[in-house]
Amino acid sequence: MPRRLYFQPLSWKLRLKVALGAAKGLAFLHSSETRGIYRDFKTSNILLDSVF
Repeated sequence: MPRRLYFQPLSWKLRLKVALGAAKGLAFLHSSETRGIYRDFKTSNILLDSVF
């Protein structure tokens, strides 16, 4: 029988913090200094550590 892990959903405050951080990272990637376009931006590519 496979073992299932259950996690509590993130609070709205933490979700907004993650979204703001992702937006800042995307803005950096698209800045005029780097001149790159990141096209594979999706939720599964946003990695969080133990302190989010």
